[in-house]
Amino acid sequence: MIWQADAQRSTPQAEIASKILEAIPAVCGNPALAANPRLVAVAEGVAAYLADTAGGRDVAADGRTLELMRRALEANGEAGLARRIVVCGSTLVHPATWLTANGETFWIMDLARLLDTGKPGLELALFERARSVLDSFADVWDATSGKGVLGLKNLVGSARRVLGVEADAQRTRRLGEELHAFCADRMARHHHVRQWTETPIVLGLHG
Repeated sequence: MIWQADAQRSTPQAEIASKILEAIPAVCGNPALAANPRLVAVAEGVAAYLADTAGGRDVAADGRTLELMRRALEANGEAGLARRIVVCGSTLVHPATWLTANGETFWIMDLARLLDTGKPGLELALFERARSVLDSFADVWDATSGKGVLGLKNLVGSARRVLGVEADAQRTRRLGEELHAFCADRMARHHHVRQWTETPIVLGLHG
């Protein structure tokens, strides 16, 4: 961990801030976030609030704390980082280490979570939400200069929900292919902008 609490006075606030600055980078898949000065400042503010709350020290890394961090970051003009915490603090995006030829870590994005529950899926909304989420956590591949894998969970199922139950298999497959290509193109863009030496492989997952 990069940030360190004052060793001379281990206060409840310092202990909670330390826990937050261990948990947030771990959740987001980027240890370097612990050195982000805005994140450190917000973590200290949230820690001060939690230190005055009953049981605050026990919830330093739970959903309540993530929500407090999100609100505080947005209030401080860090909407991108706030969105990142929401995205990676849920099951929408998560790492999964699978045994592959290279023993690499997969990051999985659940496309079904991008669709509004109980509402007809809209194609443009799905593509825009996929773009926003991909942009919010692309830095997880910075440490490997783009080497890794992005798994698209529920790719075909999400395409089917967008088109409706009456859509034939060919239309569903075509939309799934378009969404797959869109995400691959987005990764290629990050390859260029972030100056990676490689581009994450994009795979469609059944579930």
